[in-house]
Amino acid sequence: MRTIIGRLALLAMVLVGVSGCSQAPGPRPSSPSRSSADVLAALKAIPGVEDAQITGGPVGLPGQVEYGAGLALATDYHNDVAALLDYILGQLWSQSATKPTTTITVSIQLGTGSSARILELGDAGSALGLTNVGTRTFAVSPAQMKQHFGAWPGKVPTLPATLDSGSPATSATPAP
Repeated sequence: MRTIIGRLALLAMVLVGVSGCSQAPGPRPSSPSRSSADVLAALKAIPGVEDAQITGGPVGLPGQVEYGAGLALATDYHNDVAALLDYILGQLWSQSATKPTTTITVSIQLGTGSSARILELGDAGSALGLTNVGTRTFAVSPAQMKQHFGAWPGKVPTLPATLDSGSPATSATPAP
């Protein structure tokens, strides 16, 4: 009887020890740790960006996490908006601090203050093969992000040459 109790106690300790190994996975160890501050610095460094913000955190029920960015561009911004959207989404997906589980959102406006105009990003997203699931901002599901950029956290993107200030004008139009 004592041997059975001893074996059960040993089995229980082994199971408790092993259960610690099966916790929810964090960031992939092969990816460098990347904070929201790192992403924000990369977004603010884009030519033509006057201001940028990172948003994110729990929304709704427990386990629902949204992550996003809002950018204000110079009123005469003329670079490729699809490339800009792709770069912003890649930056958001590359951070390892907040795993988005509901949506990844992007909002871009031309100018600041009362004269600012929101850019409609639907066409730019479509050009990337992404479907907008948002209403006021361009919003992408984590499943689409995984399909487009790979598993979270993704690789840190490099700034495309098309976002250089000398790029040709884009066909993006401000939202009405």
